Amino acid sequence: MSKRIPLGLTIALVLLTAAISISVTMAVSLKQFNGKLDVGNQAAISLKLSEIDSKIRSEYMGAIDEANLQDHIAAGYIAGIGDRYASYYSVEETKDKLNSLAGSEVGLGLKVTQTSDGSVIVFDVMADAPAQKAGLQEGDVITEVEGQSVTGMTLYQVRDLLIGAVGTTANFTVARGEETIPFSILRENYTNVSVSYSVMDGIGYVSVDEFNESTDEQFIAAMEDLQGQGVSAVVFDMRNNLGGTLDSVAKSLDYLLPEGPIVYKTAKNSSREVLYSSDAEEVELPMMVLVNGQTASAAELFACALRDYGKAQLVGTLTYGKGCMQNFEQLSDGSGINFTVANFDPPKSENFDGKGLIPDFEVTLTDEQTENFYLLAQEDDPQLQKALSLLRESLSATSEESSPSSEEPSAE
Repeated sequence: MSKRIPLGLTIALVLLTAAISISVTMAVSLKQFNGKLDVGNQAAISLKLSEIDSKIRSEYMGAIDEANLQDHIAAGYIAGIGDRYASYYSVEETKDKLNSLAGSEVGLGLKVTQTSDGSVIVFDVMADAPAQKAGLQEGDVITEVEGQSVTGMTLYQVRDLLIGAVGTTANFTVARGEETIPFSILRENYTNVSVSYSVMDGIGYVSVDEFNESTDEQFIAAMEDLQGQGVSAVVFDMRNNLGGTLDSVAKSLDYLLPEGPIVYKTAKNSSREVLYSSDAEEVELPMMVLVNGQTASAAELFACALRDYGKAQLVGTLTYGKGCMQNFEQLSDGSGINFTVANFDPPKSENFDGKGLIPDFEVTLTDEQTENFYLLAQEDDPQLQKALSLLRESLSATSEESSPSSEEPSAE
């Protein structure tokens, strides 16, 4: 089970186009956009840009790349609104973003980490992705990429050599035990598997990397399988899950929670309203949620909602603190913008934006454990072991309460 934690040298890199987003609405016309702007401010912006453009075109000695200029003007506007979550995406970046939102990725489908001695190790190979089909395995050590030794390279440099466009080939060599194995893998489109799960001594473990449009289906399928196997409790691992779509996390929570609100929305110039609600069906199993400083947005809502309904407690460290939602809007030319449109509140507790969630049981990792996070055996993961221990204690206490007295009743 692997998660992302961008600390030190231990950096998980999904070799695909990354995406952190909330919801998608399609193109708006320039006329509609203009109609919503304050006319005076719009005129001032247009006048200033026109003046700059006039001076540059009459006096600048260099050539102007018109497409590049338009992209930078748009990016500058987005940067200027003061929204730290806002971004501008070029046409190609927008295509990648929309594919990623849908759970479709391009690349090899593997994740790697780098240890303190510089070794680049594969710690996760996605199901049905090109890397798995080619026979790559977890634990393989990448030694060369495109004929270049990775010795002395940073993980980012290795990543840059491995990523590429669909239809191109990645050539690299791995060490597996005493073997040296060359790979030539065609980069393809594949479905991002964001949910993985297993059973640990009768307790289910569900790890969620992100909430994309296919995550809720994967999540529900995992839970149904675990319940079919008769697990007595569940640990949800939201560590280093930076969020995703509210629709996906709401559907996942709906499966777990009793009837009631899941999340509230407060947008500009509007009152607070229920955005998603849960039906009466719920999962009645003891639960724990693992969190850390890279648990953000939709993942924080998942953890907070379960705690609000008394379904779970949190184990780990303070979360990121992002309780606002963004729209990703595709523009008429195919480019896109992402910007904050509302705050979202958990079912019962206050908004955690800028504050994060304080875990019920704080458990930190050592520097060495953090550095080797992706290589930790389950028994060496103190946060996971704490959650399992708490669940076992709860199950034991429940069993003792429900068991009949060992003493024979006396006859009067």
